[in-house]
This record gives sequence, structure tokens and C-alpha cells, in this order.
Amino acid sequence: MMPGSRGEEGRLVKFTDREWFGILLPCAVLGLTYILLLGELAPLPGACLKAAPLLLLIGWAASATETPRSLLVPALVFGLGGDLALAFDLFVPGLGSFLVGHLFYTALWLRECDLRRWPRLLLPLVFYLLSLALLLPHTGPMTLPVTLYISVICVMAATATCSRIPGFWGLLGVGSFLLSDLVIGWNRFVEPLAWERPFVMGTYYAAQILLCAAVIAHYRAAAPARA
Repeated sequence: MMPGSRGEEGRLVKFTDREWFGILLPCAVLGLTYILLLGELAPLPGACLKAAPLLLLIGWAASATETPRSLLVPALVFGLGGDLALAFDLFVPGLGSFLVGHLFYTALWLRECDLRRWPRLLLPLVFYLLSLALLLPHTGPMTLPVTLYISVICVMAATATCSRIPGFWGLLGVGSFLLSDLVIGWNRFVEPLAWERPFVMGTYYAAQILLCAAVIAHYRAAAPARA
């Protein structure tokens, strides 16, 4: 049973053995394998291994008929596109692909947005202002695309905090995404970090796994009430 995978009505959701051992555990193992082999693989095999966890999540999301697949699947697909672009050092295309993925996540969170939760917007706002203050003095000609990207991911985080969909584990995934991208920006524009790549990939894989699992858990728990 995934910790915290409670639906809106309080029902606990169990993932099947196939989901645990055919999707979630392989995602974690493949992601860890990629992190351990960073710098050891040629570009093409490295890109294939890097993409493997997202391919599993995309297949899972596409087969989850109770979820809004038209939003979850593209969010993961554009994340995969960003992965592959960055694997070949295509920073701007990668940034753009991740940005579109965040727009799909934002649209997903807005499906069940509760404006009574507006005090939660403080944390995304603080992160937004902190990111701009830390990065923009160093971004030079990349200031506009970086500002746009930070704005979009923080809007995604803000809508997630007000949504009933992600729950605790999904919000943990959103936080992992924010932290991962902040470290990417710091490493690229401010100061190289020796631990950047393993840290970024670990938090990124955790983010996508948690987000995908949280969305599926939410809609699976809510399905009996909507039937």
C-alpha cells in the first residue's frame, strides 16, 4: 500500500503487485542505475537508460483508465522530452519541453482546485521570489526564458498546493521538482556543483514517480464515489 495514498473520501488505495514490481520498483532501480553510471555511458545508451523510468510511468499512466490521461500522459511525455534534450546538452529545448509538461500538470491540478486553501500559496511564492533573487543576477541573455520557466513551475506548484489531487506524496513530488530545477539553475548560471547531476536526477525521478502515483491513487480512490 502506498503511504498516504488516500482518496478524497478517506479510502486507502492499494497498488497491485504488478504495479509495485512491474512499474514502481523498476522505475526506482533504473533511476538509481542511471545515477550510479553517470559519466560512464556513451551518450546514446545513457539517454536510453535515462528515459527508461519515464517510459514505464507513461505506460502506467496511459493504462490508468480512471485518471485524466489526456493531461497526465502529456505531462510525463514532455518531461521525457526534456530529459532527452538535456542528455544531449540541448538546454533551451529541454527547458521548453519541461515548461510544457508543467502546464499540463497545472491543468490537471486545476480540475479539483479549492481556493479555500489559498494560505498554502505562501510557500510557492517564497520559492518563486527566492529563485529569481538567486538566479537572475547571473542568467545574462537567458534571463527571459529562465524567468518564464520559473514562473510556470511556480504556478504549477501553487495550483498543486490548492488542489485536492496530489495529497501529501504528490506535494512532496512537487517540492522535489522545485528543488531539482533550482539546483540545475544554480549549477548552470551561478557556480558548478560537483554533486549536481546525481542530486538532480534523484530528486527528478522521485518527483515524477510521486506525482504519477499520487494522481493515479487519487482518481482510483475517488472512482467508486463517482460511479
